[in-house]
Amino acid sequence: MKHRKHGHKAIASALAGIADGALIALADCPEHLVRVLAETDATGLRLLCESEALRSPAVRDLLLSGHVDIVTRACSDAAADDVIRTSTGKPVLVQWLTYEQMTEALMAAVGGLRDFYSSGEVHTRIRRPEPDARRWERLSADGADFVRKAALYPDLTLLRSREADSFGALRLPHRDEASDRLAAAMGQAATRTVAECPAPPLPRLPSHTVDVPGRPTTTVINLSVP
Repeated sequence: MKHRKHGHKAIASALAGIADGALIALADCPEHLVRVLAETDATGLRLLCESEALRSPAVRDLLLSGHVDIVTRACSDAAADDVIRTSTGKPVLVQWLTYEQMTEALMAAVGGLRDFYSSGEVHTRIRRPEPDARRWERLSADGADFVRKAALYPDLTLLRSREADSFGALRLPHRDEASDRLAAAMGQAATRTVAECPAPPLPRLPSHTVDVPGRPTTTVINLSVP
């Protein structure tokens, strides 16, 4: 776990090493981090975020930069797919999942699952299981049908935290239950997490306030220090 002072260089260092095609989750739209992400050399990025994030100028600039191929947004209800055109005319596919669907796929990753069964159809590319797992696409039990779906393993999650401690544990801003559960799942499921925080780190957060446990792969950007 690392704590870094605020600044472009510190954020760029924290975001270094993003691979082409990486799956990146944005929790509660951390605009300082997203602005620097738009400068990455990586291409073919896949983005997880809430629908609200697409209204953020920083996220729109990221999509227009041409680095992102697919966006999967969390919605309260079923929505229509969309296409956003970059400044060069490249199409960016915008898919949707409900908050519950995206959160369950992330929590499957937290549990170490490659794929899982749940009710509802697979209607996005991002949730399709690997080809060798598709021969068991459906199961029926007690008169109900269950469909096989891929767990979501973000390579990187960028988030806003309300507080952080010296061990990298994070307390997130609380908005509503669906958003809170999704943000916590994004932070827990990621291979590495970078959080922007408005306050210096505390020695230790009380356990009952922790939304994302501290890990060695967490970096906290302290926005209170120029």
